[in-house]
Amino acid sequence: MKAILFADRTGSELQPLTDKTSIALLPIAAKPLIEYTLDALLMTGIREVMVVISAFAEEIKRLLGNGERWEMQFEYVRSTEQPATVLTRLGAKLSDSEYLLVRGDVLRSLNIKAFLEQAQTLQQEQILATIDGYNAGVCLLKTSPNSEIPPNPKIPHNLEEFEESEGVQALAVTGNLSWLDSLKAYHQANLAVLAGHFPSLVLPVRQVNDKLQVGRRSSVPKDNAGLVGAFCRVHKKAALLGDVVLCNEVIVDRYAKLSATVVLPGTYIGEAVELQNAIVWGNLLIQIDTGAVEQVDDSLLLADLKAKNFNALFRDAA
Repeated sequence: MKAILFADRTGSELQPLTDKTSIALLPIAAKPLIEYTLDALLMTGIREVMVVISAFAEEIKRLLGNGERWEMQFEYVRSTEQPATVLTRLGAKLSDSEYLLVRGDVLRSLNIKAFLEQAQTLQQEQILATIDGYNAGVCLLKTSPNSEIPPNPKIPHNLEEFEESEGVQALAVTGNLSWLDSLKAYHQANLAVLAGHFPSLVLPVRQVNDKLQVGRRSSVPKDNAGLVGAFCRVHKKAALLGDVVLCNEVIVDRYAKLSATVVLPGTYIGEAVELQNAIVWGNLLIQIDTGAVEQVDDSLLLADLKAKNFNALFRDAA
């Protein structure tokens, strides 16, 4: 069996984050979202994957490469069409009798291998996994004896309650699901992973104590609480007060206090800055309670570590 992995959501619902990257590449608990789906596919034994990409296509290809990291072979298809149209257009290239269709821009915790084993015993042309009645972004597609794609294939592309139709059947599975269909949902998903609500995910961190998880080559005092990715520095006089996710390459300066906050890669948090219930990326500040989005101009408060003027600013300040 081969898989078709869709990483083509445009992500307008997650702007301004998706002005800088695709949903599939957004980090969840310090790891690109799409990698969690690839980890799950690895456990199924599937080794050939067609990856459908659209926005930020080159960035996705650069991250995933040829699939060797997951013991797979990737073939990329660029498209701005709806998933069903993509399958119809591919036509003759889809010569196998079964395909696993899966979205790589959805966060889920489910056993895809177990789903496939159950789905293959059913007679319908399309078997969709559902979690609590909602599309889980996973589907077994069975082609006809002459390898034709069923008419109007139903490929989930957003969060919706499942409605059965001719040739399509739901298969309820156990797990957790987030379609990341808003900034609040993205924030909540990070904190849900931190709280252990997606237990099957392989996280890029080690457990330091019952409150702190830390990635490689990061420096974090052990009295902090949260999940910290790789190559981070948290000052010994800063405080991560709980429900905090720092993605890779984040610096938190002295006297800063963070709670219920998600900090995306390459961000500097300045001295005595206090953040609560927020998403931060460089100098971009999103307040989850109010929905307010702000560009902070003072680089001594929030800054993009990759900005050309960042190092010069602090050299001059010294």
